Amino acid sequence: MLKGVEKMENEIKEMNAKLNEVEKLVAQKNYGPAKEILLAYAEKAEADCQETETTKYYSFRNMMEFFCAVAKLKQTKTINWTAYQLSWVYNMLSYIAIEEKRYVKSREYSIKAISYNPLDPGLYFEKAESYKLENDFENMFKSTMEVYEILYSSKELARFYRNLGFYFIEVGKLDIAFALYVVSLNFELNKMAFNEIEYIRHQLQNPNYKLTTEQVLNILQENNIPFGIKEENKNTLL
Repeated sequence: MLKGVEKMENEIKEMNAKLNEVEKLVAQKNYGPAKEILLAYAEKAEADCQETETTKYYSFRNMMEFFCAVAKLKQTKTINWTAYQLSWVYNMLSYIAIEEKRYVKSREYSIKAISYNPLDPGLYFEKAESYKLENDFENMFKSTMEVYEILYSSKELARFYRNLGFYFIEVGKLDIAFALYVVSLNFELNKMAFNEIEYIRHQLQNPNYKLTTEQVLNILQENNIPFGIKEENKNTLL
């Protein structure tokens, strides 16, 4: 029995090592061979990680996601944290599909990735990106709002506000967009946010346009946009 487990662990290590090659291929935009490796990996991994009546397999990035999953998912089945990197694999397939302008396929892969790690905000942002590139801003907004439930890092919270800021620029609500980019800077100093703030000032033809802290928070409240991470997530972290 132990030899069988050891053999499987070694097999997974070898498979995971091949994913380093995928990163190089994707960096070179050599998507064909990268997809072949990823799809073969997914087929083998999913065969070994089939959900049962008592167990569901997940592919977390770190221990924090595991603890948050236990707290938030209320899973009745045993959570099995597999060594297979299935969420990463499907996210890479989603990224490649976006690069190939296959946006519907990209979302299919994103949904698969989320099923293996519903605690990774990047997977939801990838799905939102596919809508953004199709100029489907309403679904981009919805996909971005979905991610708020699982946010617990300042960097990802900043990205959440920047995504929403982009949406409100596209729908012509520049005051809301300005407020969101300002809020995002509270969680991460990001060059894109500064650039978008200057863009909005240019559009408003007011280089000195500002909002007070009170005005910013009122705009968020009026548009049902939360400030900071959820208290529930904060307590889970503590």
